[in-house]
Amino acid sequence: MKKLFLILGKSGSGKTTVADYIIQQNKNIEHYSMGNEFRKIANKNPEIGKYVFSGKRVPEKIAKDVLSQIIDKFSKDIILVDGFPRDHKQTELLNLLLENKNIEIKNVFEITLDDNIASERVLNRARGNDDNIRVFNDRLEDYKIQMKYIREYYKNILININGNDKVENISNKILDKILSVDKK
Repeated sequence: MKKLFLILGKSGSGKTTVADYIIQQNKNIEHYSMGNEFRKIANKNPEIGKYVFSGKRVPEKIAKDVLSQIIDKFSKDIILVDGFPRDHKQTELLNLLLENKNIEIKNVFEITLDDNIASERVLNRARGNDDNIRVFNDRLEDYKIQMKYIREYYKNILININGNDKVENISNKILDKILSVDKK
């Protein structure tokens, strides 16, 4: 059975940076960044771009199509997905798509940090059209509301990680947890 680990956190929490570090340390782990996947599509499709670059969640049908394609690509036994789910519908969608795929969500890691630090990180990275203060604030408010449900849903497998630490330390904490689960 494949083991899926989710990394969640507000914009600027370092989800993708941490996941990238983890896969550099362990080549047996596969990683997908939902934010990056949606940005790639949005750059080619202005209809989707209006959601992504304004900080809104993409419609459920688009999320389902993209996630379904990613799940079908899973080739390793340990998979990290960061930035998904972002709301209760996406949580249910993920579970639905995993049914009959022989994939189990083992842990959900939430990287937590102060809103001001997250904001500063987003504004300093300025990777794309969605890295600005207005979009950050919209996503932050949405994140705070939606995470209440997600935390409750995954409460038995949720692990909080302090995002104020160095990337290496955060990554190693998560990697240690992944590897301890993988041994079971």
